[in-house]
Amino acid sequence: MQIEVNKQSYFLHFIREEGRWLLFKPTRSGMEAVAVVDDGGPLLFPDEIEVDSDPEVVN
Repeated sequence: MQIEVNKQSYFLHFIREEGRWLLFKPTRSGMEAVAVVDDGGPLLFPDEIEVDSDPEVVN
């Protein structure tokens, strides 16, 4: 999933074999992977996440 925060693009990827999410961000030397910290909530797989068909846009 590609997201943009403060005009910076990021790519969020779930590694099913490891059961964790990684956030990739571009740097001058290439892509840097950052592990997403588990906040103790239930583990959701990408196909289990509900997507709002009419999301509210907040600027």
